[in-house]
Amino acid sequence: MTEEMRLLRETVNQQYAEIIKLNLYVAKQKCTTANIVIYSVISFFYAQKFFC
Repeated sequence: MTEEMRLLRETVNQQYAEIIKLNLYVAKQKCTTANIVIYSVISFFYAQKFFC
């Protein structure tokens, strides 16, 4: 794996970890609107991971 690919994977993994943290926070707050936003962001990252 090249250095660029390793850095890209590390960045995506960090962003995914942040999304998980946000999702846990939202679940704790039970905020429907924020849940929709988080779901959209997660869906976007899944699309990027699988289709690019």
